[in-house]
Amino acid sequence: MYIRNRDEALDALSAVLALPERRDQIIQITVKVALCLDPDARRFLADCAAGLIEGGLDYMRRKRREMLDSLSQQEGQEAIILVDSSQDQLLEAVGSAMDALRLADIIAQVFPELARRHEKWEIARAVLGEEQAIQDAVINTIKERKTGGTQVLDMMQKHVADKIDALRPKWISSAPTLRAAVADVMGTDGQAGPGTSGDPELIFKIIALDDTRAQLVLDLTPANPGEAKTYVNDIRTRVDQILALEEQNAA
Repeated sequence: MYIRNRDEALDALSAVLALPERRDQIIQITVKVALCLDPDARRFLADCAAGLIEGGLDYMRRKRREMLDSLSQQEGQEAIILVDSSQDQLLEAVGSAMDALRLADIIAQVFPELARRHEKWEIARAVLGEEQAIQDAVINTIKERKTGGTQVLDMMQKHVADKIDALRPKWISSAPTLRAAVADVMGTDGQAGPGTSGDPELIFKIIALDDTRAQLVLDLTPANPGEAKTYVNDIRTRVDQILALEEQNAA
């Protein structure tokens, strides 16, 4: 009955997705999240609920804006976000990138072979570009999880792989250079745990999800390292704001 790890979370999700009515799916996934004993499994299943049942990236974006609106209306509450996300395009873009990376984590769990061949930022780019097609593939695969067959898994995994390949950036050969540039720009300030704004790998992934961001850092790093550092720190600030907002909402 209780859910102790990600595999059990996917089994629970498979049963929920088999329900014909979306309203029933939403009710039952809420129950399943509450039954998660492991924090990682709980976060993972909550991301599955948002990404596969509640409405995907659009739903996650709307929830973030609702949290911002709610926070701004709390009298005496210390402001975590000093700007309106609808006016701060970088905040909006960073939030969407973080959402896509969370969905990429689901895809990597559902398609382990895919995760061995592609980095999560590559998968997340496909989520941003072909969300509905990939969402359908993931749902179809999870629904068939308990059958024990591999036909659906193989077919859906190839479908997603084709989307990832089609959306590979033209600068893919420069990915190691970009990763090293971000780590260098962050310097000793980047010595923080994975998943935090001080983690160079997270900042690299967020930058790599958008061609404009990636090319800007690649161009600025050798030509104007000061501006490169300012831009990377601007992204870190938005990550801090979003993480603080999520922590505030979870409290």
